[in-house]
Amino acid sequence: MDLSKFFDRVQHDVLMSRVARKVRDKRVLRLIGRYLRAGMMVEGVLQSSPEGTPQGGPLSPLLANILLDDLEKELERRGLPFVRTRVQNLLALGVPRRQAFRHAKSRQGPWHMAKTIASGVGMTNAWLHDQGLVSLKSLWVKRAPLRRTA
Repeated sequence: MDLSKFFDRVQHDVLMSRVARKVRDKRVLRLIGRYLRAGMMVEGVLQSSPEGTPQGGPLSPLLANILLDDLEKELERRGLPFVRTRVQNLLALGVPRRQAFRHAKSRQGPWHMAKTIASGVGMTNAWLHDQGLVSLKSLWVKRAPLRRTA
């Protein structure tokens, strides 16, 4: 799913209602509203911004997280995987935070991602055994005839 133009189309009243669920201070809400309606400079001319959120500013990540919270809950309800559902799992396996985020946001498939540091750190042989998977190496060692060295 590509959300590249999503933040350009955000309606301010929808965003502000969601922000108000988390923020109770009216002064902060007023300040965020002004931030959203401040407009932008395009070739030296101030243009109003009736919709969308400013991107790249210090408030952008907070607004994005608040706005996407409902979307994420719906995705979870439907059982659809997304970057955060992977980060949490990797962190639970003991993968360092930076590696977990790098791994989770990759567009590579499972086969490629199985060879990454995050997979190796989090999905150890002991973890795989706990999942009920059998090590081919262990089977080979048990089944292979002992070699004699002279």
